Amino acid sequence: MFKRFGILLTTVLIFLSGASAVRAASVTLSATPASATVNQGQAAVYTINLSRDGFPDKVTLSASALPAGATAAFNASPTTAKSAALTVTTAATTPAGTYQIKIAGSAVGVNIASITVTLVVKPAPRVALSALPATQSVVAGQSVTYQISVARTNYDGPVTLEAVDLPAGLSASFEPNPVVGSTTMRVYAHPTMFFPKDYQLAVRVRESIPFDLQPVNLRVNCGVVWAEQFGTAAGGDFARDVAVAADGSIYVAGDSFNPNNNSMDVWVAKYNANGLQQWFAPFGTTAEDHATEIAVDAAGGVFVGGYTAGAFAGSNLGNFDFWVAKYNSAGVRQWINQGGTRDQDGFAGLEIVPDNAGGGRLVTSTDERTRISTYAFTSAGALTRQNSFPLVLDFNVLDSDIADLAVDANGGVYVVGHIVEPAFGTWEGWIVKYDNSQSSFNRIWSQIDGQGPATRVVVDASGNAYVSGLMATAQDAWIARFSSYAPASGTNPVSTNPPVWTVTEGSPQEDVVNGMAVNGSGDLIVAGMTQGVLGERNGGGNGAGTRFDDAWVEHRDPATGGLRWIRQFAVADIDGFNAVAVGPNDDTILAGYTVAFRTNVGYEDALLMRYTDGWTLLSPSIDATTPFSPARARVGQTVRINGRNLLGASAVRFGDIPARFTAVSSTAIDAVVPAGAVSGRITVSLNCDSVSTPTNFTVVP
Repeated sequence: MFKRFGILLTTVLIFLSGASAVRAASVTLSATPASATVNQGQAAVYTINLSRDGFPDKVTLSASALPAGATAAFNASPTTAKSAALTVTTAATTPAGTYQIKIAGSAVGVNIASITVTLVVKPAPRVALSALPATQSVVAGQSVTYQISVARTNYDGPVTLEAVDLPAGLSASFEPNPVVGSTTMRVYAHPTMFFPKDYQLAVRVRESIPFDLQPVNLRVNCGVVWAEQFGTAAGGDFARDVAVAADGSIYVAGDSFNPNNNSMDVWVAKYNANGLQQWFAPFGTTAEDHATEIAVDAAGGVFVGGYTAGAFAGSNLGNFDFWVAKYNSAGVRQWINQGGTRDQDGFAGLEIVPDNAGGGRLVTSTDERTRISTYAFTSAGALTRQNSFPLVLDFNVLDSDIADLAVDANGGVYVVGHIVEPAFGTWEGWIVKYDNSQSSFNRIWSQIDGQGPATRVVVDASGNAYVSGLMATAQDAWIARFSSYAPASGTNPVSTNPPVWTVTEGSPQEDVVNGMAVNGSGDLIVAGMTQGVLGERNGGGNGAGTRFDDAWVEHRDPATGGLRWIRQFAVADIDGFNAVAVGPNDDTILAGYTVAFRTNVGYEDALLMRYTDGWTLLSPSIDATTPFSPARARVGQTVRINGRNLLGASAVRFGDIPARFTAVSSTAIDAVVPAGAVSGRITVSLNCDSVSTPTNFTVVP
């Protein structure tokens, strides 16, 4: 019995000893991969491995310490499987960074150690576009460029750009495209879009990458009511002068090259206020002919004049004769006559003053530009010489030449020209005023101006004279105002009448004033040609390279000479203004020449334009005393531009290089000196026109 019990006891002991060798059940967690990288808004997937040791039951998994905005989900939990998929989804707003996410498991009867997985959240790939400048103006038939820059976030590949929301008549191209860093977008406005209108288009990225549309603004023909390009196919055509009748009709005179006699012929044309040609009348001799003056009277008579080496009426008196003709409003010539001396006549200055009875007075330079002569002409065209007087100056000169003349409302004659200063041998300008006597010339005052040769003069209703010329030491133009000084009766003329103000108009290239007028508000209107940049840009393109003749027009304050605004027409090939007149509603009528303003007829064509600044409610201006601060800066530094009415500025340029800027207030703009900028003037553009600093800014190397 004990033996039997002894055997049984041994068996039990052996069994108990074997039981003590069995390991406890367990679950161990691991993750594949241990680390994942995603962009904001994307999801990372981990495989959570459950290494089971003798534990077949369910395990509940959880994730914690998630970044803000992220969520976690297991494909199965609780699970009896050996693995589960964990998906961590980030939000677009989840902050970028590196996170340790805690993965925990729980089950009945076992303790499961937690693990961590790494989640790296990177900024979402994004492309940011910017345009410089954001607003441009263009003439229909021309193109304009924007610099489009591409900034990348978490994306290194090239992007393909396209313009969207393009209205009919506009087309856009990019060079280069696809883009790595920056590109040039060229927008072309078709010639059929020749009416003023503002457009907004946008630039987008074709690739499936988050981006914001970059809007750009384009102002087509703003300020240009209409423009006409006309002429002959055989040679160059140039509009030389323009006048406006009381009914708004516009008369323009000019000359054209005639290949038949290898010389110039003349023409006169009429347009209505809407820019539609009513008639065009060419004429000429077999010799060289030029038209320089046109005027209209209250009865609808049209008077045109100039100089000729031929014979319009009778025979040529020698060299150039002056000539004058009358047309009616229907374009029928009433008469033509010519006169002069055996020397050069009418070549430098000719003014026609109708008497509103069919006749009038003509004042011109004669005798090789050494005398001023006046003539009366009847309604039938008969010429009578009234007086001729030699030019007398109170200056010690080596040589003098008449360049232009004007007649005021009282008949006073203003003559400008240039002399050679004997001490230095330099050219200087002068102006002389004579009284309104028709039988004699009495000099009222004279003044020398040391800026350089005087070339143009215009007089306002109060007798103030505005004179323009060329700088003696630069390629710039100068403009000055002289008061309507009148000495007491019986006193001797004065030898000095200093200018009220003098300003310069200049870029690093050639700038010329060809025409001036005074509008109904008293503003001085100045127009001409530049090969540089006075406004937004040159038609030859931004930066260094080819420069074209560009037409420009500006308004100046008559009291101070301060620039109200300037508009440069950046048109491919050459164009310029030769004359300006005041039209209906105080609009500006401009005449000159062009190759590609609209459709070319042949060589240079005549250009006629009606321009308005009626959209300019508040004209911007730049402070004359402290236009910018600091006065010197390097590329990349910020410069403050001081002025008035600067809010809404569309572009800032250092020379012709566009700059990034912020309009701080109506009196201040902060601009960053752009790469490639050189010392020169800073230009602020608002609407379609621009205003420049009166002095040069210095770019420090």
